[in-house]
Order: sequence, then C-alpha cells, then structure tokens
Amino acid sequence: MARRIMKKEWIELVSVFGLLAGLVFVGFEIRQNTKALQGGTVQAAAELQIEMILRGMEDPVIQATWGSLEAGRPMTEFSQEEQMKLGWFFAALTNLEENRFRQIQLETADEEMLGLVNNYLAFAGFREWWEARLEEGLDDRDPAFIAYLDRRMDEAASRAAGSRAP
Repeated sequence: MARRIMKKEWIELVSVFGLLAGLVFVGFEIRQNTKALQGGTVQAAAELQIEMILRGMEDPVIQATWGSLEAGRPMTEFSQEEQMKLGWFFAALTNLEENRFRQIQLETADEEMLGLVNNYLAFAGFREWWEARLEEGLDDRDPAFIAYLDRRMDEAASRAAGSRAP
C-alpha cells in the first residue's frame, strides 16, 4: 500500500511540473503574440506616415523647398507658406521617427533591422525646425524620444560631414 501511495505522489508531482511548464510556455507565447501585435500597430502607423510623405513630395512647394534645404538655404529665408508646408512635412517625418523609436522600445525591431539612415535628419533646417518647436512648447513628446531624435540628428550630421570630407 505504501508503494502505491508513493507512486501516486510521484505521478502528482510530475503532473504539477508538467502543468507549470505548460503555463510558462503559454505565458511566453502570449508575450510574443502581444509584441507582434504591438509591432503591427506601430508599423501600420508608419505606413500611414509614409503615405503622407509621398503625398507631400508631390507638392511643388515642398519639392522646391526640399531642394533648397539640401543646398543649405536657411529656414528663415523661406516664405510663410514654404515654412508651413515644410513644417507639416517635417512633422510627418518626425512621427515616422517616433514610430521607429516605439518599435525599438517594444523590441519588435532594432535600429540595425530598420536601417535607420535618414538624410533629412542631417539638414540644418530640420534641426532648426525641431528645436524651435521644443523651445516654443509646441511639442510635448516623451523625453526619451526627444533624446533619441537628438542622438539620431547628431549621427546623421556626423555621417553627412564625413561623406563631404575629401
């Protein structure tokens, strides 16, 4: 009889371990699925921003001001309409950067995977626009994102300076 009770206890113990292992596995799967859903949401938002950017690039005013920015023209020399349209365009690009930042935070992507090389971050005009928004209190984004974007602008400017060096 004692052997039978011990055998029963061992079976119960093994069953408990099996149940615990199953629960750990289910928890892991739920976490992975949650990350995938979060990443999909962030990606959908990024795709909307890309659509907005593409539409902006069809605008002749944005095309002209973009070319002038690449040539080094300061933002202060643009007309009010040019500054406004460029501001909308920069806002869309900033939202795209924030979506990338969120994907990195959610660990659904990393900087290397996203291929984060954005030349517009090196434009003095973009930095001027961004810093003016912060200074005027027009942007209340997460401080971690602000630090991320500042770092990305510094990296882009450094890359751009290196590519111009003889």
